[in-house]
This record gives sequence, C-alpha cells and structure tokens, in this order.
Amino acid sequence: MADDSTHFIDQCRLHFSRNPGALKLIGDFKKNHASIFPLSCYTRDDFIYRIVNRALRRQIIEGTLDLRFFLRKVHKELQSAYAWFESHYTVRQ
Repeated sequence: MADDSTHFIDQCRLHFSRNPGALKLIGDFKKNHASIFPLSCYTRDDFIYRIVNRALRRQIIEGTLDLRFFLRKVHKELQSAYAWFESHYTVRQ
C-alpha cells in the first residue's frame, strides 16, 4: 500500500507541477493522508477532485490505476459509512 500511496502522490505532483497551490496541498496530503477522510478530500475543489474526475470522465484506464490507492480508501470509507447507517436506521424495501 505504501508503494501505491507514493505512486499516487508522485502522479499528482507530476500532473500539477506548475501549480504551486496544488503542490502545497499535495505535500500536506502526503504528510497526513493516513488520518484524512478520503470523501472529505474528494468533495473539496482541489487537486484530488480534479484528478479523479478527469480520469473517470475520460475513462483513462492508466489514470484510474494511478488512483487505486485513493479509490480504495474511498471504497473503504463508503463501506464503513453504509455499515454504520445500516446499524442505526431501518431500511425498508
């Protein structure tokens, strides 16, 4: 997983190499990604939102593979949120 996170961060830096603001956010993400909730990162209008949406909208397979570290974290957070929701609320069918 560490290799995936390093690869993800390297790809983000490469993509935003001419954007000092994004590079600062990427550096902050690198330092704190273990304690960051991925959905809150994704819903902010910053580098993660832009790079994920670009890869998904254009169906760029290589780009999506570069994002596997982050997408795995999003998936895990969604599973956890769904399990919490299911245990606290009755879902009628």
